[in-house]
Amino acid sequence: MQINITDLPSERFFVKLNKEFAYKINNSVTMKYGSIRKLAKVMNLWSGSLCSWRKNSNYPLKILSEICRLCEIDLNKEQQNIIELKSCFYKNRNFGNAKSKPIYPKFPITLTPELSSVIAHLFCDGCVSTEKNGYLHVHYYNKDRGLLEIFKEHTRKVFGDFEIYQSKNKGVDFVTLPSPVGVILKTVVPDFNGKTCRIPDFIKNSNDTEIKRTFVKAFADDEGSVKFKPPYRHIELSCSNENMLFDLRKMIEEFGIRCGTVCYKNHNGFDFYYFYVRGYENLKKFKESIDFIHKEKANKLESILNSKQIPHYGQVESKELVINLLKSGRKRTEIAKELNRNISTIDYHIRILRQKGVIN
Repeated sequence: MQINITDLPSERFFVKLNKEFAYKINNSVTMKYGSIRKLAKVMNLWSGSLCSWRKNSNYPLKILSEICRLCEIDLNKEQQNIIELKSCFYKNRNFGNAKSKPIYPKFPITLTPELSSVIAHLFCDGCVSTEKNGYLHVHYYNKDRGLLEIFKEHTRKVFGDFEIYQSKNKGVDFVTLPSPVGVILKTVVPDFNGKTCRIPDFIKNSNDTEIKRTFVKAFADDEGSVKFKPPYRHIELSCSNENMLFDLRKMIEEFGIRCGTVCYKNHNGFDFYYFYVRGYENLKKFKESIDFIHKEKANKLESILNSKQIPHYGQVESKELVINLLKSGRKRTEIAKELNRNISTIDYHIRILRQKGVIN
């Protein structure tokens, strides 16, 4: 995945050029057209606007693209010389006003672990919404300040060291990113709606394990929970998007971590889907391969792994153990004692096995 300057909606941006690129543009215009006013006539533009843009080395991207076309300049080959972007609020013939705060990305923008993490956070506890005038709001909410700092750090690594606004809403900290970040992200991820968005193919199918790991880690930090209340010891991953959860489960299993079945639940009138990561070995692998940044979740997982352990079995393993012990002539009370489980747990497995016709 790569985002070039020419992949962006040209009517939505103002771009600032460095001195070298500005000089090349001015020199090419002079060589081909003699003056900026003659170029303005060719482009059917008011010469005053073109002169002002040239003076400040700050052009609407649509105009810069057309100038490069007329002067036979490959804009993608010069994109590293674009040093600032601002987004336009309105679409009109005068190209609106570049009122957004600036960002300073280095083109081309490529897929990195940091970008993968930012996308995951915006899917989960983030918001990318568009007003009627085309302005994009980009927010990320979290009570854990450590996660907010990581989100800001990752965003700046992708889009440059720009100003990020931070505040509170109903006691929850949130950060706001400049509109250009949202416009750029929407070119490669059209849907950020939590119920309908999908993990992009360029993340799911990436050959870079770190790309997948940072996505899963960000998702788990936002939407995961760790339960440590013996005999319950597990990680739950949940959201309202069934398709995305199936994709996430598959990505986690690529790390050799066995996951439970995706299940449905209605909680307080809200539909959501979830699955568990259980068993000592699976939880240990999750800790080693993915882990949490969220302090409370990380500490709970650490406590599970450091606690006095009873044997941990996954659903399939539990079923096989119960079947084998029943075949050996053990009674339900003996099975419960041998597996160090409550009799009610053994009764549950026996009932399920009978319903499926596995045992009589």
